[in-house]
Amino acid sequence: MDTILSDIEVSVLMPAYNRESYIESSIKSILDQTFKNFELLVLDDGSTDGTIETILSFNDPRIRLIRNEKNQGIAFSRNRLFEEARGLYYVLLDSDDIAMPNRIELQMKFLKENKDTLLVGTPCIAIDQNGDYIKSTWAFLQKRPTDPMEIKATLLFRNCFYQSSIMINAQLLRDEKYDLEFPPFEDFEFWARLALTHNLVNMETPLIEYRFHPQNISHTTNEPFKFQLNNTIISREFIHYFNYQPTEQELFVHGVWQFYSYKVGYDFLKESSAWLKKLMKLNASKSRFSDKTFLTVLKRNWFDRCWHHLNKGNAFTACYFLFYSPRISLNDMRLFLYLAIKGVYMGVTGKK
Repeated sequence: MDTILSDIEVSVLMPAYNRESYIESSIKSILDQTFKNFELLVLDDGSTDGTIETILSFNDPRIRLIRNEKNQGIAFSRNRLFEEARGLYYVLLDSDDIAMPNRIELQMKFLKENKDTLLVGTPCIAIDQNGDYIKSTWAFLQKRPTDPMEIKATLLFRNCFYQSSIMINAQLLRDEKYDLEFPPFEDFEFWARLALTHNLVNMETPLIEYRFHPQNISHTTNEPFKFQLNNTIISREFIHYFNYQPTEQELFVHGVWQFYSYKVGYDFLKESSAWLKKLMKLNASKSRFSDKTFLTVLKRNWFDRCWHHLNKGNAFTACYFLFYSPRISLNDMRLFLYLAIKGVYMGVTGKK
């Protein structure tokens, strides 16, 4: 397994911790790629189950096993993989997700044709712990932005990348690393920081299967802590793009809609509308994003907020969506009808 390959073009980086149930499928999905000139670095972060035995069961010279002497955490492990990688491009894949057969080929072609792009991600197909597809209305509504400037603006509100879908131009990345202080938001912090100075892109075609299961790190961390990390990331972006430090209340309104443990009433939607309108004026004064791009991102965020509010049990959210919308368009009527129908369904059945 440790045979050294020459002229490696791609390094696939796979951290693993207690993933004996899933890692075999993840490794196979890389070995079955249409593109063959890669090394697969699998880093075991102190697993206590059969993860290492599963890795060692493969007999392929492209696989290189690396071990942390003790559990160091995901950000530390990702940084160590960067240090060990020898390829010109880095492919990220978590040890519970699956890469489509032509994933490396298509993403590398994209980066070679777009030499000013630091990294490229893709949408995902959601699967459960058994590998079965998950049908999700929300995944359909929440389209991933593809344009670099729209991505920069979107990162002011939320993460818009699946970490397992990322391919990086290593020459542009240079010595940038994950910040050890931000798990489980180390990926969001990393993309937001890189976007300040580089172009980041999403392709339109899903090239990974992303597995949702109870052990996902992002599902097991307490929300107040994640909210604090989110505010730190957002504040840095506002200072960079607008030279503006949001107040504590503005940060609360800006980010709390993503966290289900916080209870907010209908007044929150009014505050959200006022805040988004303030952001429109702030961008207009600084001209960091085109009006069209920034409005697209704001309108998507407004729908996100109303959708989450509806799912918290507020059946009349559709009326607020329409009345307090930052700017009404014909497309908003379609979304209004969607929210209204769901609200009526909730009112009749009592189900969310």
